[in-house]
Order: sequence, then C-alpha cells, then structure tokens
Amino acid sequence: MIGISIRARRRTVWIVAGALATGLSLHAGCGGTGGGTGTNDNDNQNANTNGNGDGNANGNGNGNGGEPALTAEIGGLPVGDLEAGQQIQLRAEVTNDAGELTYEWIVDRDDLATLSATDIADPILTALGGGLVEIVLAVTDSATADGAKAVRQVEIAGLPDPPAEASLSVLPVAPVQVLEDVSLLASLSGPAPVSASWEPSPDNIFDADALFFENQDSGDPMLILATLMPANFHTIYQLTFTITAVYSNGGSLSEEVVVTVMGGP
Repeated sequence: MIGISIRARRRTVWIVAGALATGLSLHAGCGGTGGGTGTNDNDNQNANTNGNGDGNANGNGNGNGGEPALTAEIGGLPVGDLEAGQQIQLRAEVTNDAGELTYEWIVDRDDLATLSATDIADPILTALGGGLVEIVLAVTDSATADGAKAVRQVEIAGLPDPPAEASLSVLPVAPVQVLEDVSLLASLSGPAPVSASWEPSPDNIFDADALFFENQDSGDPMLILATLMPANFHTIYQLTFTITAVYSNGGSLSEEVVVTVMGGP
C-alpha cells in the first residue's frame, strides 16, 4: 500500500509538472504570437508613415514646381571687343515662353552703337566708336504677361589715330542758286590718304540719290545741283557734306562743309 501511494504521488507530480510545462509552453506560445502581432502592427505603422511621407513629399514637389519662369539672355556678342565699324547680329535667347513675345532693345550710348531695330528678336548692332556700351533686352510674353530682362556690356575698340602729321580742312562755300553747280574744296597735307570721299548728310532735305559728284574720290570734287529742286522754290535751305580721309594705318580724319542754297526769285 505504501509503494502504491508513492507511485501515485509520483504520477500526480509528473502530471502536474507536465501540466505546468504544458501551460508554460502554451503561455510562451501565446506570448510569441502576441509579439509577432505587435511587430506587424509596427511595420504597418511604419509603412503607413512612409507612405504618407512620400505622398506629402510628392504633393509638395508638385505644388512648388508650377510653371517655369520666362528667361531671356542676349546672344551674338563676341568673346572679345568689337571694332569700330563692325556689325554683329544680336539674338534674344528666350526659354519658357507660352505665347507671342514682344521685344525691346536699348543701347545706352547711341553715339557709340546703333541698332537696326528695337522691337525684333535679332537686330543688327553697328559699332560706331570706341568705348563701353551697355545693351538692354526686355522680353514680354503676351500669353502670361510674364517679363524678363537681360543686360550685357561690350567694349568697342576705337579706330587708330591718323598719322600725327596728317591734316584736313575744308574751304567755306558761298551761297549758291538752285540749279547752280558748286565746288567743294578740301585741303589735305601730310601723308597721302588711301581715300578722300565726300558724302551728303542723311539730314539733308533731299534724297541722297539726287546728289552726285564729279571726281568724288578726290579732295576737290564738283557737286552737281542741277537735279535738285526745293519743295518750295522760294525757300532758302542748307545742305551738309562731310569729307572723310582714310589713311593706310586705318586712322581717319573728317570735316564738314555747309552749302546754302538760295530759292528762286
């Protein structure tokens, strides 16, 4: 009887121990399952957080981008200096335009450079004399009312001086009558120029094609007025002429003479 009781107690102990072991095992299993669920929740939260973050970043990127701004640059300028008398074609280099463009060009020294036009995309710039010239381009897009501006500077190298001993002067001309011929006389000294030619001023009231010379390339040409008639036959008017002597070194001298033409009786 005692032995049986002992065995029963041992059996009971082992059953309890097994139950405890089983309970611990189940508890550990439940704990593991719970831990796994918590990890998945964190991952989902991280994924959601990352997804929201990406969504916000994309939204901000698109919102801040918008339409690119209109830009303008001045093209066509040389790397170095311009030479007096040189001509170049400027270019309005525009990006991000949406509609019809209007242009406005300006040079700050019209005594040093002129433009063939101020309202086109590619005007011709003519360098007249030595000095620093500032070129301004303003562009407007009529579709968006956007505007852009560009400013560039260019140095124009002046022509060399004429030989030191060279000189040029013109003799005054007495008033002449309509249809009368007149001689324009110039006095040149020092080295002989390569050329010495007369040109009428563009401000003269007559078309330059109506004026012509005999021996224009000499220092003393004969100006022919026979084809000229004033708008008012009885008006006194003046014509301006310039002689320019150019020398072998590229230098030049210029002088003006004014001819007064009397009207008819």
